[in-house]
Amino acid sequence: MIKKTLLKFYEWPLVIAFSATLIAVYGLYQVFEQGNQQERQSWGQLSIERNKLETLTKIYDLRTQLKLLLKDAVVHDDKAEQREIFNKISQIRHKIVEESARIRRLADQKEELKILVEHNQILEKGLPKQFYYQSLLLDFDAIQEAKEVLYTEVIPTQDYADGLLSSFHLLVGHSIERLQQEHLAKKTERNKNFKQQVWLVIILVLVISILVISLVSYSKRRLQSYTVELEQEVKSRTFQLTEAKNELQNSLADLESILHAAPDGILKTNKDGRIMEVNPAMEKLFGYSAKELIGNNVAMLMPRAYRKYHTEIIHNLNANSFDRTSLMGQDGRVKGLHKEGGIFPIEAAIGPIKDSNQDGFTIIIRDITNNIHIEYKLKKQKELLETLWKATNLFMVYKDLSEVADYLLGRILKLTKSDYGFIGEVLQDADGRSYLKTHALTNIAWNKETRKFYDENAPEGLEFRNLNTLFGHAITTQRVVISNDPKQDARSGGLPEGHPDLNAFLGVPVFYGSKLVGMYGLANRPEGYDDEMVEFLASFTQNYGALIYVKRMLSQQEEMHEEILKERNEAEKASQAKSQFLSSMSHELRTPLNAVLGFAQLLDMDENLTADQKDNIYEIVKAGNHLLDLINDVLDLAKIESGNVDLSIEPVGLKEVLEECRNLMLPVAENKGISLDIPALSELYVRADRVRLKQILLNLLSNAVKYNDDHGQVWVECALQSENTLRISVKDNGVGVPEGKQSELFQPFNRLGQEGGGIEGTGVGLSITKTLIELMGGEIGYQANKPKGSCFFVELHIDSCHPFEADFDQTLVIDSDQEGALGKTILYIEDNPANLKLVSHVLAKRDHTHLITAHEPQLGIELAKANKPDLILLDINMPGMSGYEVLEVFKKDSEVSQVPVVAITANAMSHDIRRGKRAGFDDYLTKPLDVENFLNVVERYLTRTEAK
Repeated sequence: MIKKTLLKFYEWPLVIAFSATLIAVYGLYQVFEQGNQQERQSWGQLSIERNKLETLTKIYDLRTQLKLLLKDAVVHDDKAEQREIFNKISQIRHKIVEESARIRRLADQKEELKILVEHNQILEKGLPKQFYYQSLLLDFDAIQEAKEVLYTEVIPTQDYADGLLSSFHLLVGHSIERLQQEHLAKKTERNKNFKQQVWLVIILVLVISILVISLVSYSKRRLQSYTVELEQEVKSRTFQLTEAKNELQNSLADLESILHAAPDGILKTNKDGRIMEVNPAMEKLFGYSAKELIGNNVAMLMPRAYRKYHTEIIHNLNANSFDRTSLMGQDGRVKGLHKEGGIFPIEAAIGPIKDSNQDGFTIIIRDITNNIHIEYKLKKQKELLETLWKATNLFMVYKDLSEVADYLLGRILKLTKSDYGFIGEVLQDADGRSYLKTHALTNIAWNKETRKFYDENAPEGLEFRNLNTLFGHAITTQRVVISNDPKQDARSGGLPEGHPDLNAFLGVPVFYGSKLVGMYGLANRPEGYDDEMVEFLASFTQNYGALIYVKRMLSQQEEMHEEILKERNEAEKASQAKSQFLSSMSHELRTPLNAVLGFAQLLDMDENLTADQKDNIYEIVKAGNHLLDLINDVLDLAKIESGNVDLSIEPVGLKEVLEECRNLMLPVAENKGISLDIPALSELYVRADRVRLKQILLNLLSNAVKYNDDHGQVWVECALQSENTLRISVKDNGVGVPEGKQSELFQPFNRLGQEGGGIEGTGVGLSITKTLIELMGGEIGYQANKPKGSCFFVELHIDSCHPFEADFDQTLVIDSDQEGALGKTILYIEDNPANLKLVSHVLAKRDHTHLITAHEPQLGIELAKANKPDLILLDINMPGMSGYEVLEVFKKDSEVSQVPVVAITANAMSHDIRRGKRAGFDDYLTKPLDVENFLNVVERYLTRTEAK
């Protein structure tokens, strides 16, 4: 790069100076050339004029001589003299002719000058052409006149000749004088112009010289700078070259060491294949010394069958001018011939080399005996792995190890080149003794009995319990058994008569982890068995152990699955029995309770009762309601534990639920003088089941009131725990929960030591509450309220959407004398006399209502068809025909199908209520009856019937 830059800065000033000098010299040359051309033109004209004058003068002299001779000829009469005179005249005339010809040539030169003037080639700038033309024409005319005089036969007079010659001399003199003056003027002008041009060229050369000197000075400084840099770079390059040379020498030495230490044989040949040099590995590989190899053809190292590859490659490489490396044989693999005659596989690569002295080849040879052996092992290992992969897939599909074992045994026999074999599982009998049960076995039956035995038992697996054999030794010692001469092996227990001979045997125990799970045996491999074969089969051994383990696990899983199915069926039966029991208990408990509470409520309506009687009835109703609560709590807990709780999660307006809870709990709180503070909330919605949420809050409020002191306080707080979570806390200032009992709060039937107290309860309310809250995706917890009291809180997810509009039936409280209910007939079908009597007493207090009762279903159907009642009250659990069957009969009767039917039953389970609604009951009332609610339902349907 520096050299290129140096040439640029150094050569350009020289080029510029040389170019300027050429231009100046060329300018001076043009000036001199123009002056010389004009000078030659002027001298050419003068020469022509002078020649003309000289010629005319000679003609004049000849004419004078001619005239004298003519006079002499006239004077002399002598013929001889006249002849001599005429001879002279002839000579003179001949000269006159020659001179006339010369004048014509001069005229031709004049014409050439005229042509040159016409083409402006020698015309001086500023001279008028007419001047030349006139002078040339005058001269030509004079010459013509002279020619006419000379060639005329008449001898002119002396006066005429003198006058003509005088005129000619005058004309020529004027022409010569004019031409000399013009030549002098032009020369003066040329000299003046030449001086100006010379000065201009000198100034130009000076300016260019100054510029060139400046550039040369600048270039010299740059050249000095570049010279320093170039010297430094030359030193650096020299140092680098020295280092590179040293490295090259070291590399050559290292290469020489590598070649001598290389495990591959390396040799160098000439282009004909003659060995010129070998490394020590080559001597060791073929058994020849270097002296024995050098000078011989490399083909001596190959069997005859492979020498053609070497010859062809040598020929091809020579033909292609040594431009590539080639492999000998197929993929570079051929056979090598050892000095002792042994043939072994080699890998040979031949490549061209070019030496300053001689062309040749380099051949690298490697013994690949071990490589081929490894490749063979890898190929077999690959086949074994593919076998195991396929066997695993077969096992996953069929789940039957015997099917897989047959495939595995066939593949193992082929891979190991064995004649016989078996694959089996090691099991233990009842006494703990090991035995072998085959999964696959080569059929080696040698007679009719053994063939029959094999056919009958092989499919299910043969059992070998005699372990005094080679394979038994592998099981008892849990070690590999290799015997290449079984007849002489002390571990062999012998063979049955007729059994095929064993020439070699391999027994391999199969483990899963550290536990012996199986075994396989191979026999009669021609090469026998060794540790290498055991190592080759290691992956098979490991995978077969895994298959046996998986087979056992699948068997255990199948047994466990059957046991689980059995237990599940039993659990389902128990659950059904439990559900049936609960349903039955609910019915059986509610039926008598219905009579107790119903009649107690009827008695309470009597205004003639004394205060003591009123108090007794109050206790009856209170105890009955407590018993009903117990029944409901037990049933709820049972449904929750059995997973039969149905929830309808939806957006629930918290404001309405809290207001309803306040209205229900306020009378109870006021009875104990407890203040109840529930805040008035804005519209806020949570994700919950509305009925269950109300049940939860009522339970917490009821506990807060129940376990509080008289004149205490209960209040509710609502606070956001996060953007999506709302906490509702029910707090009181009562006695609270002892710290040691707080962990037992939500256990079912645990009243925390209050069993002997005066407060009624079942101990399942909080357990039910906790389960319901969790089913709704919320949480419940307890905190001690400072300084005393309790705080139960529930957390629910907030829903910002509008709640679903629920179409709840409004409870209508109608007086008994309401006009719409006048003269109405009610049919009540019930098999329990106590319930019939209760409803009769309840409705008897209502005027204008006629009750018809039937104690069995068929009678009720007949009464319905005959009386066409306005309302039918129907029990469900009746002998002979259920209430559902009676309802279906009513639906099919066109006259009765429009009558509303209300179920009154002790089947109070949630699934019972859903079934009743689906069956088509207009309403579903559970026992024991709430008299007030019962009357409201009756009046509602009687009013609707009147409206219709």
